[in-house]
Amino acid sequence: MNFTKNFIIYGIGTILSKASSIIFVPIFTRYFAPDIFGAYDLILSIFILIYLLSIIQFDSALSRFYYDEKKLNNEINLVNTVGSVVTYISVFISIILIIFAENISILLFNTTDYYLSIVFASISVPFYSLHAIFSTLLRFQEKPLKFISVNMIQVFLMLFTSIFLVFFNGFGIEGLFLGISFSYIASTLIFLLFFFRYFRLKIDFSLTKKLLKFSLPMLPSSIISWINNYASRLIIIAYLSLSDNGIYAASFKLCAVFLMFDTALRMTWGPFFWKNLNKKGNIQKLRDIYLVLCSVIFTLLYVFIIFSPEIFKLFTPKEYWDGIILLGFLSLSNVIFSLINIVGMGPDIVKKTYLISIFNTIAFFVNISILLIFIKSNGLIVVPIALLLTNSTLLVLLWGTSEKLYYIGYSYKIFIKYILISLVLIFIINNYDVYLFYKFLLMLSLITLIFITNRNTLFKFFKNQ
Repeated sequence: MNFTKNFIIYGIGTILSKASSIIFVPIFTRYFAPDIFGAYDLILSIFILIYLLSIIQFDSALSRFYYDEKKLNNEINLVNTVGSVVTYISVFISIILIIFAENISILLFNTTDYYLSIVFASISVPFYSLHAIFSTLLRFQEKPLKFISVNMIQVFLMLFTSIFLVFFNGFGIEGLFLGISFSYIASTLIFLLFFFRYFRLKIDFSLTKKLLKFSLPMLPSSIISWINNYASRLIIIAYLSLSDNGIYAASFKLCAVFLMFDTALRMTWGPFFWKNLNKKGNIQKLRDIYLVLCSVIFTLLYVFIIFSPEIFKLFTPKEYWDGIILLGFLSLSNVIFSLINIVGMGPDIVKKTYLISIFNTIAFFVNISILLIFIKSNGLIVVPIALLLTNSTLLVLLWGTSEKLYYIGYSYKIFIKYILISLVLIFIINNYDVYLFYKFLLMLSLITLIFITNRNTLFKFFKNQ
């Protein structure tokens, strides 16, 4: 199956999975006040970190070694070992979180009101972790229909259960976390039916050592990446308010449309890249895919930025409209973050994954410094700007190093041109009230410019798909 078909198929699965966070915005911002929605977002942000810790980058290790072990007819042992290690770690973490749920609620909010939300979120940890591992396995086994089917079931159950509990049973935000847990329990049970022969809770310790040697150097990078993207919630609450965090959360979730692209790219690019890296003539193919992806994603970005005020007002009530000014910076930041998957593969290729952690640490200091120095005097707008500069720093470091470690030759000139256009659009939309007619005219002009500039590459690429 070629890259475009994989990207579309797994993109659909990703859209279904990520769409829930976008659907949550118009539904629950009209039900919850900004401070309650901010509390929900803070707990969810904390548990995204918990999910990362419970998986310990074994999904990446599975991606890296699947084809190697398959050649040795050892893929069943690989999957069983990965799944077993993740199960034991995630169950242990889940039990600890449940025991200390009240203390965590007091630590975060100075009240035990959110105790049940933390308990329900804790229950989801082992099931989310196995969901992530089995999803990775489905991608490498190229079983897209099963992948989409399970994701559809998981998303539907999460939305249905959450809406039912909140609107019809009087639950607060704990209903949202109970819906998340229920959906991942169901999807994991389905995965176990698919992969029953792989899963015996037995660990090959020699293989585990090999996997840990690859994955553990990446774990600090994942933690720092989480800090760069989510720890700002803690700073918002410390220096601003829980309501400000709710406004930021609504803006961030709406911009998750570009994180859909990021996740689809992660799911597609890994199997494609490792399978084709050393094949003759594929370096030019990688360059072409990069140009095509840049053309597509920046076109979507321009459209989103131009109409971001109208989109946000459509999705949220008036109490959240202060978040409009955040949308351009957040969406551009997400686009930059997604393209790191393409241009930053060098450390993975030469197995120097510790470099990723070093670069994420540098980006972390950029983020924290900007937030701590400027947020108190300049307000919420500092948060997305800090995130944009953080992801830009990470992109530059990884891109430059990757080209030195393993030269591919991605065009940086086109990328810089797209970035500059994005910044000009953000300035215009944030500072001027542009009539819809001129917005449509601007959109069509930019789409035409991108198409004309890259028409040869686009025609060649899609002709060969």
